[in-house]
Amino acid sequence: MQVPVQSSSTSLIKSSLIEPDGGFLIDLIVPESEREVKTVEAESLPKVRLTKIDVEWLHVISEGWASPLKGFMREDEYLQSLHIFSLRFKDGSFVNKSLPIVLAIDDETKESIGSSSDVGLVRPDGDLIAILRRIQIYKHNKEERIARTWGTTAPGLPYVEEVITPAGNWLIGGDLEVLKPIKYNDGLDHYRLSPKQLRQEFDRRGFTKVDDVPLDVRMEQHSKVLEDGVLDPETTIVAIFPSPMHYAGPTEVQWHAKARINAGANFYIVGRDPAGMGTQRR
Repeated sequence: MQVPVQSSSTSLIKSSLIEPDGGFLIDLIVPESEREVKTVEAESLPKVRLTKIDVEWLHVISEGWASPLKGFMREDEYLQSLHIFSLRFKDGSFVNKSLPIVLAIDDETKESIGSSSDVGLVRPDGDLIAILRRIQIYKHNKEERIARTWGTTAPGLPYVEEVITPAGNWLIGGDLEVLKPIKYNDGLDHYRLSPKQLRQEFDRRGFTKVDDVPLDVRMEQHSKVLEDGVLDPETTIVAIFPSPMHYAGPTEVQWHAKARINAGANFYIVGRDPAGMGTQRR
């Protein structure tokens, strides 16, 4: 993995707050002035259709929550994350990365990509949202991934049953160029502040709470706490952390803490059984 460098489609954001993991916060949203050209190019490429969870991970990567990661992991990054919970640079430095962020494809999609070095990524509804460049396709060893992430291959792991088991037998990695900011149009997008936006707010206010109860109910509770003055709206920010949940316990908590660093948080409070599954399903 190489240290990020600035380009027309990769913005590096510095802040007066705690440094992002790796030193720079990456923004992979294509500038408006380049979107039309990039979209035309993306339309001509082989396509990979994303699941809802894939879109959420693309959102996480695109805004810099996983900085300095610049796309879905290639094999060397994936294996480092899986086995040593970090990504190492050529200069010997490293950053924490306890959960792999990968994109799975099936045999049919792999065949359709052929020898192309770039692919277009589309939402489940067909909306074209990104280009994945300089791709690498490699085997998706599901059993190894599950065992290393959860420390068990026992049945009953929600993320495994819902995401990994039905996923394709291949992983595709590469560098992302996201054609437009990710929106969900669910009435909660105004709570989805990016790390860049959060840092700007923290700088402006001189300092937090980024954070299970259904999301809409949770956000309404938080809003009421501010409205009633339990917490001071001038010194409190309520924002949605867009990462999908693995319920992988301490392994996942490292990821949650790293992402908060990238958003500018100096401290992260961890409660009992963080990112745990609760009562095992039978």
